Amino acid sequence: MKTTLDLPDELVARARVQAAQESVTLDALIERGLRLLLTADRPAPSPPPRSRLVPRPD
Repeated sequence: MKTTLDLPDELVARARVQAAQESVTLDALIERGLRLLLTADRPAPSPPPRSRLVPRPD
């Protein structure tokens, strides 16, 4: 699928250099990075704190 991204110039410049050093396309480098990020073993986010009901005095 084709899509348009708005990325900082400095980030794209660094990515282009990295892609050239690895002899891969910029698309391939970005795809690999996204796949790594999305499949990385990360701890599950902790659940939000539960509200505790405190009985009111009568």
